[in-house]
Amino acid sequence: MWLLLLMILPEHIRNRRSVKVAAFLVVVGTLVFWWYNFPFQKVHDYILQSKRGKSILLWNSNENERFFRQHSGSCGSIRCEIISNRSERPIESYDAIVVIFGDDFSPVDPMELAEFQSESNNTNQKFVFYTRKSPQSLASYHNVSEFTGVFNWTMTYRRDSDIPLLYGRIAPEELSFLSPEDVLRHIERARKTFRPRPKSRISKLNKVSPIVAWMASDCNTTSQRELYVKELKNYIEVDVYGECGNLTCDGPQCYDILLRNYKFYLSFENSLCPDYVTDTFFTMMDRDVVPVVYGGADYTRYAPTHSYIDARQFKPEELATYLKILDANDTLYGEYFWWKDHYRVTSSEENMWHNSFCDLSQKLHRDFESKSYQDLISYWGDYNQCVPFDPKWIF
Repeated sequence: MWLLLLMILPEHIRNRRSVKVAAFLVVVGTLVFWWYNFPFQKVHDYILQSKRGKSILLWNSNENERFFRQHSGSCGSIRCEIISNRSERPIESYDAIVVIFGDDFSPVDPMELAEFQSESNNTNQKFVFYTRKSPQSLASYHNVSEFTGVFNWTMTYRRDSDIPLLYGRIAPEELSFLSPEDVLRHIERARKTFRPRPKSRISKLNKVSPIVAWMASDCNTTSQRELYVKELKNYIEVDVYGECGNLTCDGPQCYDILLRNYKFYLSFENSLCPDYVTDTFFTMMDRDVVPVVYGGADYTRYAPTHSYIDARQFKPEELATYLKILDANDTLYGEYFWWKDHYRVTSSEENMWHNSFCDLSQKLHRDFESKSYQDLISYWGDYNQCVPFDPKWIF
């Protein structure tokens, strides 16, 4: 069209202005094409959609959502509202519905969930699969194969989740990257300057008390951590608190006992699954106790080098020998605290809830991709990447 206009213009004008006119007409033509194919109303609706607050429904609930409701809208510039009462408003009005899988939440009826989803006219609504449990632990409560095609996003401890639900974070105090040389220099400095907190090592019977502690309530796990501890106790004393031992403590005083009496804590997970690192690790990292880890995660992705001891690198007898060496040498023991001045630990349950739901709200504002998990069983069922226990690790 614009080429025809050029042809009817006088020659001297065409010669001088043909390029400018052609460019102008191309722009006008593009705008006209865009107007008919992408109406301004759609742009306006998109802007409103991205700016308005997001509403999130907790499909099944218990008293834990008190924290969620208290922190609704507290994600900085990102606005969100968290509701736990299904009858409060039409369910179709929510931007996301979070279905929580775990033994401490109300059971999930797959038929009820699928029926609602098929009847909903809100095509932008996201169903979120939420769990803090490992696949092996969750299997005793739910059959995830019943939820094929139901969920659009996942919110779990796995790093490849749509919304990662991390039990804790260990982040540098500064954004600057620590090179291997920097780490070695800080470790060397810790050898010279760190002095461990004095421990109450003498019992009432004038007997030297154990340097290793473990707290656990689940004594029959798929990771068989209880077998490792049982074998370890043949070579070094271990004080065991909770259902799996004969010692007890409640609440914050447990951590005071650890700091006062022990040098090492067994941060042993109940499942050996990728990325499964729970508060049993992060809570200890926030204290002057060296965690001894036993799990299926790559711990180098969660914590600084030489800040923990990996039990799976030792047979129990070898681990006992190494812990005794560290106990006898404050310089070597102090190396495990080199990172304390350079990193910060966040491990509270409040931080976990807050970070994950703020991440969900942010994703609702920015991610409009349509997808669903047609094969949830491969993601969270029998064919997950969890590692079975191998007796060779112990004997």
